[in-house]
Amino acid sequence: MKRNEGAAAQVSARVIYEFGEFWLDPQRQLLANAEGIAVMLTPRAFELLAFLVEHHSELLDKSTLMKAVWPNAIIEDNTLSQHLSTIRRALGDGQHGTQRYIVTIPGRGYRFVAEVRRRDPRSLNSIRVAPEVVSAIAATPRGAAAPSVAVLPFSNMSGDPQKEYFADGMAEELIHLLGRVSGLRVPARTSSFAYKGKNVDIRDIARDLGVSAVLEGSVRSAGELIRVTVQLVDARSGYHFWSHSYEREFRDIFKLQDEIASAIVESLRARLNVALQPFAERAPPTIDTAAYQLYLQGLSMGHLATAQSLQRGIEMLERATSLDPKFAAALAAIAIMSLNLSMWGLPDAVDKAERAARAALALDEGCGEAHSALGLVSARRGEWLRAGTHLRAAHELGHRSDLLIPHMAHLPASVGHVQRTLSYLGERYRAAPAVPVIPAVLAAATLALPLSEGATQRALDYADLAVELGMPRTAGPIPVVSAYGALRLGRHEEVMRAADDLAGRLPPALSAVGGAEAIRTTHSALAGRERTTAAAEALDAMVNSAAPEQIGPELSVHVLAWYTMLGEIDRAYRFVERVLQHTLPRRNLGLFLPWIWLPELLPFRRDPRFQALVERLGLVDYWKKFGPPDECDIRGETLIVR
Repeated sequence: MKRNEGAAAQVSARVIYEFGEFWLDPQRQLLANAEGIAVMLTPRAFELLAFLVEHHSELLDKSTLMKAVWPNAIIEDNTLSQHLSTIRRALGDGQHGTQRYIVTIPGRGYRFVAEVRRRDPRSLNSIRVAPEVVSAIAATPRGAAAPSVAVLPFSNMSGDPQKEYFADGMAEELIHLLGRVSGLRVPARTSSFAYKGKNVDIRDIARDLGVSAVLEGSVRSAGELIRVTVQLVDARSGYHFWSHSYEREFRDIFKLQDEIASAIVESLRARLNVALQPFAERAPPTIDTAAYQLYLQGLSMGHLATAQSLQRGIEMLERATSLDPKFAAALAAIAIMSLNLSMWGLPDAVDKAERAARAALALDEGCGEAHSALGLVSARRGEWLRAGTHLRAAHELGHRSDLLIPHMAHLPASVGHVQRTLSYLGERYRAAPAVPVIPAVLAAATLALPLSEGATQRALDYADLAVELGMPRTAGPIPVVSAYGALRLGRHEEVMRAADDLAGRLPPALSAVGGAEAIRTTHSALAGRERTTAAAEALDAMVNSAAPEQIGPELSVHVLAWYTMLGEIDRAYRFVERVLQHTLPRRNLGLFLPWIWLPELLPFRRDPRFQALVERLGLVDYWKKFGPPDECDIRGETLIVR
């Protein structure tokens, strides 16, 4: 009897909060809608929402919120803004320009304004969360029951900022080595390096990444000697439970890395009382330590992700391979960084990526990075089945380059598998919510969903998040997302601003043939303010006066969509023919194809000529093996667009 009374008291002590169409259970760390469908939030975002709900109607300034959710850390205002943006997206707040839940009071703080009702959990027995949702929540990092460790960027204690690359390289190599240990989960570089240079409490980092321990370290080098100090920190207490210092000559760097990784595994096994596979030593990636230094420097430059840094990084990697021609990892890195360089309008970089990836695989068939690069090159070539083969091999072998994240969505996006693309990017976003390129690409993928106000707003929210995280509003897919989002939602002033922005970024050759005016006329017509015939003729004048390479992939996407939205399907197909005549002989479809699945192009896809186009692009065989595009069927050799 007493046991039952105790259980009843425990239930009654729990409080469920209801607001709008949501209910929140702080004890279970669960947010769900009225149908019992869970809404995913990171642990820190959930705590912030719970605090706002528990103090609803109160005006809470930034300092109060930061102390409540990050009590032992000094955080930037941007961190709070990012978490509030995450919550608003999850609640669908801010759509239609309204704030139903969280209102910002400029200069003063925030207030949760929705009506909040406290409910006894026993009154909600009719609400059940689906088993698959419960499994997903259990898999979401919260308490990190499984053995796991996050490796933070190491501190450079050498007194020379130019040696930062070596400290980063040491941490990255340990992430790779520990990631090979069966039974141990290690967040990728993208996840842990998002905290570089930020004053965040270790316990907060551990909770955000869902790990049971965090590895900190420092590197000091002087001449041929290097000194490495590492310590493991308990995720709950914030105190270190193992630390050690190592001093070695640089020629023993690979033995040192293996020694540190082995010691970490042993310490975690003892601390967590779990069975972990003993660390297996590996063959050194190169026999030349000078080549290895150049390799680390090259990777460091590659992560800066500008055209200049990528070119400089490739030069360093090429010097590394000249010192050691059998350095497969350096060749794979050249392939990956060349693919990134091709994003800057250098199509020859794809050829270079292919040569480097093949050379790496000739030396090491188990090089996952080389398989990844060759798979992505194959996708750019339109060799879809070969692309799938290499990417599956990379997945099985384990590719570790975070430089590939935005590229890995290219294959499913190109073949019209929008939901698969979103699933992949969603996983990457949950693993690394502070990396701006991921929500930027997520915005583009979300834009390809069937037309709905909700999907469009989500795409715009992802684009805004990417900008909040540091991506320029004119970079990557953000201008395309902003332009089409404004068009769909009838925001005419934003439509014309997008036109002015795009016109302002035209190359001089296109401006000289009236390109800027053609773009403004087209946007005005799409907004219902100009005749569509005049817009189509203006586009014709621009397109026919410019060489295909002057138009480029971004503008090509726009032109195809503009023709289609203007109802000029014949002109759209003539334009595509011109693009393919330029790209197919060069065996480089570029980044054009994923955008063909935008809902705006549905009339283009429903035209009988689309069948001949996809056959010409070699897509039918891929669809027969791996399934048709979303919203389509495949019957024999024929694609049926619904």
